[in-house]
Amino acid sequence: MLNNTGFKLYEKMIGTHEFVSNDYPSVRYPFSFHINWKVNSIINFFKPKTDDFLLGEVEGVINIGGLADNIPLTGTMELRYFKDRKIRYTLFFTFDGKPYKFVGEKVNIKLANLVTSHTTCFGTIINVDTLELISRSVTHFRMRDSAKFLSSFRLI
Repeated sequence: MLNNTGFKLYEKMIGTHEFVSNDYPSVRYPFSFHINWKVNSIINFFKPKTDDFLLGEVEGVINIGGLADNIPLTGTMELRYFKDRKIRYTLFFTFDGKPYKFVGEKVNIKLANLVTSHTTCFGTIINVDTLELISRSVTHFRMRDSAKFLSSFRLI
């Protein structure tokens, strides 16, 4: 029964980013992503040595101040606790006909620093075609959003 049961959660990360490309001014802009991440099988999500181990699919929108807002995205969210003490978001989106990739990581996850490590995400955006670094960001999960995050849990 659980093998065919999954779950989904809503998560919002908010912060700032700074363009590093010469095509944009080097100032801080608002940055956020709003995602629904889902797991298709609870059993496979928690089963080591499977392709789905601690891996969720992501859909949502990304807002990149100075560029565009509410850009649809897809990707993955990996709980890499045992590999390298990270949570990694790999998000893909297209803007103005160009493909981009955002990789964000919550790093240095330890029991002693869970409040900080689970709420701060360091990210980069690259142009997928040229591999040019476009932007660096720091986003945060706000603790006041915890109730919304937890209440968004749904079995699917």
